[in-house]
Amino acid sequence: MKKILCLVLAFAAMTSLFACGGSGSGSGGQGSASVPDPRSEPDESAGAESGGDPEPGEVSAEVSESSDPVSQEEPVSQEESVPDDEPVSQEESVSVPDKKEYIDGKKLIVFGDSITALGSWGRTAAEELNMYFFNGAMGGITSAQGITRFPAYVAGHGADFVTLLFGMNDLIMESAGKPRVTPEQFEKNLTELVKMVRDCGAEPILLTANPLDPDKFWAAQGQSKAMYESVGGDPLAWEEVYNDVTRKVAAETGAYLIDMFAACDGVPYNRLLRDGIHLADAGNKIFAETLAEWFGSRFDRDPNAEKVSEYGDLTDVSVQGGRASLYSGEPDGWYTVDPLLMNIEKSDGAINISNTNGLWPYAESLPEKPVSVSFSDGYLNYDISTVGVSTSIILFFNGSTPSAYTEGTYVSINSKIGAKYNEVGDITPGQDLKGRIELSKLGISAQNVKDGRLIITGIKVYAAGSANKPVVLRELSVSEG
Repeated sequence: MKKILCLVLAFAAMTSLFACGGSGSGSGGQGSASVPDPRSEPDESAGAESGGDPEPGEVSAEVSESSDPVSQEEPVSQEESVPDDEPVSQEESVSVPDKKEYIDGKKLIVFGDSITALGSWGRTAAEELNMYFFNGAMGGITSAQGITRFPAYVAGHGADFVTLLFGMNDLIMESAGKPRVTPEQFEKNLTELVKMVRDCGAEPILLTANPLDPDKFWAAQGQSKAMYESVGGDPLAWEEVYNDVTRKVAAETGAYLIDMFAACDGVPYNRLLRDGIHLADAGNKIFAETLAEWFGSRFDRDPNAEKVSEYGDLTDVSVQGGRASLYSGEPDGWYTVDPLLMNIEKSDGAINISNTNGLWPYAESLPEKPVSVSFSDGYLNYDISTVGVSTSIILFFNGSTPSAYTEGTYVSINSKIGAKYNEVGDITPGQDLKGRIELSKLGISAQNVKDGRLIITGIKVYAAGSANKPVVLRELSVSEG
């Protein structure tokens, strides 16, 4: 027994000479930009927006938790520390680190203004992490408009995580010293958005906006320096006021925060930004890597997981049979930038869309789930009336939405469904259009057809001309055979 005791004491003395530990860190937007108007029919040869892969250089951003999965103390082997003739409990001999949840198969929705809507960073990170992905953002909107957009583009879409990136449009001055959204109201709006995300059963992730280029800001946003004198005259410092609000809301609500402003620190504007506001390829790469690293510090990857599709659960017409609608049948499932300029109502099972100002606003909607249909055997079914108003109807494909898309990922159906149309391509008033047409005859770019199938992910409908005269949608669906 003395011999055994001596061996144990000797081993204890040796192990006291060693210690191990680990710590790590992970990395933790937006301008008023109009998305290109897709009312005119696109060139079928146009491809998706290209993106290079330049090295952005070293970047860092602070996060609040360690990303190192290694425990601070190495567990001691039972064979080395305990004599063979003395039993020991597993709790005393082995320290098992907590296992992190797998990220594979979770769904990420990115939400915000044009830094998100026009950015490739969300999709890139989701692909790397094997996550389902949806871009619900829209160029030019403020945090206040984000609240009104949320029900149609985030709620009900099954997100596990939602990034919230606002501020660049909120800070824009409408007149001297009067921003579109004050910092105080911005704080209230972000707090409400955090609550809305949680009410959907998802986790909110607040992002600070990337640095703007103070020299290019004035021309890019159509602003005069005199309008900013009351806030110091420096647009970059003014932007940081809003970023500080984002940091404050994250701290007060307990929402996650990724400081993208910090992640971009030190990167020259001409590499980070393409126009002084929006991200260039290097900026998108920084955002994507920072977001992926943030998830990687909190979740593991499942080595046995199958590669997920981008879209998640689909309405597959070939499996379901019958017809699949391409829009929401309820007014709440539609979105318009300014609800005061459009009426969206349901009457006798049809959606009626009209403007209130005699101009040409639009409404947009998504199908309940992205619709998968055979391109060669598929048909578009339509039943539409234009009552005293012109209209233009656009379909969006493969993850593009009416607010976030690239060239070639949409098509106008105006001239394809037997309608009379005017010089700008809009369907003219006073027409009842009912029938069906092969999808292959709509002029859809081949880039949207994968494995013989087309994924339809949204529609946009204009109501142009006379006020309070509706476009009536009784049907816009797809079927096979």
